[in-house]
Amino acid sequence: MTERREFARFTISVPIRMRFACPFGEAATINARTRNISEEGVTVEIAISEDPQQVTPYVWDKMPVELAIMLPKNYIVQATARLVWHRLGTDKDKYCFEGGLFLTGMTDDDRTLWEQFITHVAVMEPTGRGHGTCASNHDASTR
Repeated sequence: MTERREFARFTISVPIRMRFACPFGEAATINARTRNISEEGVTVEIAISEDPQQVTPYVWDKMPVELAIMLPKNYIVQATARLVWHRLGTDKDKYCFEGGLFLTGMTDDDRTLWEQFITHVAVMEPTGRGHGTCASNHDASTR
């Protein structure tokens, strides 16, 4: 498969809070961790303890998401994003949701902070390749 990404991905796990828009009522907020990051997006993984068929009907591609990305030293980058792809898999004995989020907006200050963080991570992981742990048994993606 040919790599389509313009920016390098870096494997790093940082806390991220995602607020999904919900057309059926209250927006859902989920705490997760990044699997990898790039200048233009993040991949997240979320352990799901319940039947994934109860979760996936409420997630769709291009879904708008508000993000709060928790960086070291208590910095928080606020951003808007859209869900580009998602899939379900398993990790040991639990279900795992994996999704790719494209960053669509952030303030100039948050963009500067994000780019500085990416530069710092790039020095630590010069290969620029991110790999996950969520093995796909059930693919709900539309990559």
